[in-house]
Amino acid sequence: GMSALAQGAFPNPIQKVGDGRFEIAMRMTGAFGQPFLLGNPLLVNFLSPLLGQDLMRLGSVTAVASFPGAEMQHIHRDHQQLFHEFAQIGPALPLYAVNVSIPMIDIDAVMGPTAIWPGSHRWSEKQEATPQLGMASIPFQRGDAVLMDYRTMHTGMPNNSQTVRPILYLVYTREWFFDDNNHRGRAPLDISLEQLQLLPTELGMLMMRAFQQQVRARQMSRA
Repeated sequence: GMSALAQGAFPNPIQKVGDGRFEIAMRMTGAFGQPFLLGNPLLVNFLSPLLGQDLMRLGSVTAVASFPGAEMQHIHRDHQQLFHEFAQIGPALPLYAVNVSIPMIDIDAVMGPTAIWPGSHRWSEKQEATPQLGMASIPFQRGDAVLMDYRTMHTGMPNNSQTVRPILYLVYTREWFFDDNNHRGRAPLDISLEQLQLLPTELGMLMMRAFQQQVRARQMSRA
């Protein structure tokens, strides 16, 4: 059923991102539209000095659901190194985007947590990651928040359970960065103008660029 939905008309909030894995642009109503989630004070106070005080933006709000039987996802970065044609530049640059992973259920080793390669944000594009080369994977629980440099090599481990494994992803970026690789032609979140206007002013500014990208995707679909 999810595979069929992922074939829907452009722009589609559901995208297949692996065997039995689907990324969903979350409809930001109810719990998913709460200021405490989107602009959590603990997260904002930690990330703002790293991404630019008062300039940080929320780039996307999505969830990835891994279904029972899903195999190990392809190993990847969320975005290639900037200026990747110059091998020494991208890995040396400071942080420009952070992916915050929030499990919606407790996730054990059988269910398939996310595996990462610590330090791989400093690797060149030519350096490959393999399961035998320094991979780290640990279970995590509801209430956890795993922060990952956008350049870090990672993968979703196989889901060998009988339960769908949903993880919410909030991407926070510097003001000038937007991930047009993963969100080209599709909305990075799902929120109406009316909902946006109800948010506190500071949170509206945090989200404005992603909202504009959502509008752009919808306009492209009508072209």
